[in-house]
Amino acid sequence: MEAEEGSTAVLHCEITTPNAHVEWKKGSVALHLNEKYEIKQKGSCVELLIHNLKLEDAGKYTCLTKDQETSASLKVTVLPVLFKEKLQNVEAEEDSTATLHCLISKPDAPVKWRKGSLLLHPCKKYEMKQKDLYVELLIRSLKLEDAGEYSCDSGDQQTAAFLKVEVLPVLFKQGLQNIEAEESSSAILRCELTKPDVLVEWRKGSVVLNPSEKYDMVQNGACIELIIRNLKPEDEGEYTCDSGDLQTTAFLIVKVLPGLFKQELENTEADEDGIAIFCCEITKPGAKVEWRKGTVALHSNDKYEIRHEGPCIQLFIRNLKPEDQGEYTCDSGDQQTTAFLQVNALPVLFKEQLRSEEAEEGDLVTFHCELTKSGALVKWKKGSKILHPNNKYEMKQVGAIVELLIHNVNTEDTGEYTCDSGDQQTDGYLKVNALPVLFKRWLKNEEAEEGHSVILHCELTKPDATVEWRKGPEVLKPDDKYEMKQKGHIVELLVHNLKLEDTGEYTCDSGDQQTTASLTIRAPDVKIIDGLKNFEVVEGGDALFECKLSHDNARGVQWILEGIELQSNDMNEISVKNGNIHTILLRKITQDDTGTLIFKVGKYTSSAQLNVKATPATFTKQLQSMEVDENETATLVCELSQSNVPAIWKKGLTTIVFSDKYEIKQEGCIHKLCIHNITSSDTSEYTCISGDHQTTSSLTVKEHVKIIRGLEDITIITQNYVRFECEVSQEDTKNAQWWLNGKLLQNIEYCEIKTHDKIHTLTMKNVTPDHSGTVMFKVGPERSTAKLLVQKPKVVFKQK
Repeated sequence: MEAEEGSTAVLHCEITTPNAHVEWKKGSVALHLNEKYEIKQKGSCVELLIHNLKLEDAGKYTCLTKDQETSASLKVTVLPVLFKEKLQNVEAEEDSTATLHCLISKPDAPVKWRKGSLLLHPCKKYEMKQKDLYVELLIRSLKLEDAGEYSCDSGDQQTAAFLKVEVLPVLFKQGLQNIEAEESSSAILRCELTKPDVLVEWRKGSVVLNPSEKYDMVQNGACIELIIRNLKPEDEGEYTCDSGDLQTTAFLIVKVLPGLFKQELENTEADEDGIAIFCCEITKPGAKVEWRKGTVALHSNDKYEIRHEGPCIQLFIRNLKPEDQGEYTCDSGDQQTTAFLQVNALPVLFKEQLRSEEAEEGDLVTFHCELTKSGALVKWKKGSKILHPNNKYEMKQVGAIVELLIHNVNTEDTGEYTCDSGDQQTDGYLKVNALPVLFKRWLKNEEAEEGHSVILHCELTKPDATVEWRKGPEVLKPDDKYEMKQKGHIVELLVHNLKLEDTGEYTCDSGDQQTTASLTIRAPDVKIIDGLKNFEVVEGGDALFECKLSHDNARGVQWILEGIELQSNDMNEISVKNGNIHTILLRKITQDDTGTLIFKVGKYTSSAQLNVKATPATFTKQLQSMEVDENETATLVCELSQSNVPAIWKKGLTTIVFSDKYEIKQEGCIHKLCIHNITSSDTSEYTCISGDHQTTSSLTVKEHVKIIRGLEDITIITQNYVRFECEVSQEDTKNAQWWLNGKLLQNIEYCEIKTHDKIHTLTMKNVTPDHSGTVMFKVGPERSTAKLLVQKPKVVFKQK
């Protein structure tokens, strides 16, 4: 026979002699009654029950009597090992122990544990436990690398879960301590972490430190040291050790050794353009010093060279100038030494003298000389007057070469010029030959409009030369009519407020030459520059039209309305503003005035439309706000000042049109809107609009209370209490009623009625069968009913 693992197999046979003794064997081993084997015999029927089958129970079983035996083979079908409870994700702290566990379907079935694809074996790190169906993996001394996916494999199925390892913060068991050390020695900063071999970062202030000849980082387990060698004053400051989670800081004080002078500076003397050297000796080789001239700190450059050779310190001052003379100081911070430098100045002489020059008016003249010393300051003079740089005079100096440039020379520039170096001076004479004043550009004939201004202009060969203006033979003088301008070579005559009599020939005379041009004056062409605009007015009002012309005081203008020329009178006021704006004011307009208005000047016209509107209707009776019940009809009414005037109805911003819902009526001046079959969605503002006028009111719909959770039938034993509950759509409803068998209930001794928010309750105490019947909850038109059945208790025997 064949049976599944874990089940019970039954082997049975029948003997000829009832209740005869039999013996059961598995192979050659005799079997006895126990938890595993159960032997049954009833009459001629003999059975062997094998409980909780295992693989090892498979084999040949024999039943023996005194005279005979019978055998059969048992085959045990193995059940798969499945997981009744799978692994769960686990989170644990670093250095702790994590436990993964699951439940299998077969007790003590072998399983394999893996991390990722790596098969795990029992060791100090991993401990595998198994008791019956419970399987467990313990992972000790957790590290970050232990995080990952772990699986348990039964051979038939596998389950996996993720282990997350929470990193413990790296803290300091012992922080850094402030220390003090002497210059040139070494300093050691120490601290101790809660975890060994953790990477840390050392900083001085905000600067990260790296191993070098200066810094040595030592780490032994949890103990960390920073060694700072060959201490300098600049090594003093705050040092930090940062573990990533925490940091510790200490201050290093460097005791500076004093720098004193073994040999002090001595006064020295040197010639201008030469080199001066100051030298002193200090007790501390390599010590930093500061050189100063007076109070000004000196630095190495083309002028100054500072040298340090062991204890010897030197200052070289090159290309000496008189301004280099003074006191020089070497300051070590602890002591200072001072000496005086005297610079013997060389005289400034002229290697090349000035030469006399001759030029024509308007030329550029250059006086040139050369000094014995480059960069020496000089003064330029014309006669006894000192010259300064400006548009006229330009002074240049390149090394020892000095120049005076005189721009745009004229006859006034003639004279003697001197260059003075302070130690010597040189002179040169300038002669300027005058040029005739001629015309580079002649006058041109001009034409202009009466009332405007005109400009006649020409260009001379010499700037700012004096000229005379004439009209015909008449010499012109500056006044309101004539304006003379001159800028450089350009001369202008401005003739203002032109008249026809200003026509004629105009001449500009330079004394050496003259130029003439004709001026022609023409009458103005008056144009319309801003025409009439259309105008709309309500009957009985006034209309103002304006037209702007290009010229003032225009003559012969006309105003024409529908072919009729208008004259200024009480009804039509014609006027002119600001000289060129022509206006007409039409008073007490009637609808007969509607038409085209034309303004005419010379050959130009401008037209506009005059539209006259009838007097608009207004609301004499406004809409009134109202409140109505659902399903009713609401009628909104208003009245206009004129009959048969159309109107528009709106709900909010939406225009209403005639429909089964909306009925729009008009009876003379009366306008009505009937809203049928009112619902809560009809609550809104309603507006009646006629032209520019409107009236608005609000409509509020009173919503019916609805039952949203009704009563339920109840059966109960007499003398108990019963509670009915009903939920409505609105809170704190006041008109609710409770009825029992057609009778209205009140709050009395045995009957309690309550309301909380939307919940209405009826509680009846000590009910009897007489209370059985129909319970009804009523609110407005809404109803909810339920059956109440009160039964007498059953009679039973407490003792028979």
